[in-house]
Amino acid sequence: MQKLKKRWGDRSDGYRVIAPDPLFAVMPHFMENRCDSQVLFDHVVDIGALEKFVREQRRTGGMPELSTFHVLVAACVRMFGQHPCVNRFICGRRLYARDHLVFAVTIKKSMSEDAPESLVKMTFEPTDTLQQVYEKMSAAIRANKGDAAQSDADGLARLLAACPGFVLRGLVGIIKGMDYMGWLPKSLLNISPFHCSLYLTDVGSLGIGSVYHHLYNFGTCSMFCALGKKGRTLKKNDDGEIVYSKTLNLRFTVDERVADGSYYAYTFRDFLRLMKDPVQLMTPAEEPPADPGLRHRLPEVKAPAEIS
Repeated sequence: MQKLKKRWGDRSDGYRVIAPDPLFAVMPHFMENRCDSQVLFDHVVDIGALEKFVREQRRTGGMPELSTFHVLVAACVRMFGQHPCVNRFICGRRLYARDHLVFAVTIKKSMSEDAPESLVKMTFEPTDTLQQVYEKMSAAIRANKGDAAQSDADGLARLLAACPGFVLRGLVGIIKGMDYMGWLPKSLLNISPFHCSLYLTDVGSLGIGSVYHHLYNFGTCSMFCALGKKGRTLKKNDDGEIVYSKTLNLRFTVDERVADGSYYAYTFRDFLRLMKDPVQLMTPAEEPPADPGLRHRLPEVKAPAEIS
């Protein structure tokens, strides 16, 4: 992602955005909490072509453990890269554009009912291909699998949980105040599960349907995605016959204060196109566009001088 020089009013994890629409400047004052502003989006995706693609890549593409979840994450990376406004967040009643792309995923350390969960945060580039996303995810998940593995976020949670109640309340109050002002250190932002571009959960791996998950008031996460179990539905094929189709239910929760409805509509339209045709994810994306709220801060590109 293109890096800009930080100015007064920026945060260590983002740039201050001056929204061209005055409505977006006042919305955080009327809707102060993220859960006040969440909008729910539900879509059932036909995954017949996607599953065929996954099987082929497992056999011949050098990704033996590729899954639908990997493709979903890669499609989300491409979505965020090509639609930068969804990588914004509200904090301290101010609008920011995140200066990096990071996803948070909760995984089970082992597939048993009482197995503990662990948080994994993964940083991507907007131009990452499916192969690159697969390699980054595999490395991060391997490092956090097993009962003995412990992520930095797990360690911090254990440390806070060991504090007496009154101490914990005071520490949490200080952390919230520092986050509101944009003063949290980068080291804490890097391990916090509440500070990310997108939070994903694969509840389908537990054998249940998708859920609408709330957004967190604390932190900077403006989008949550829940992946449910696979299902089947009847549909009419090109020959007019009624056939069974494999489907996947996806549910998103988004913060309406960071972008308008039409922008979200175009964003999810392109995302669903990628899910239906994942071959596009095998090649690098085009150079990601700049957030329109930051274009005034980009260096001007001078036109070449005319040849006389």
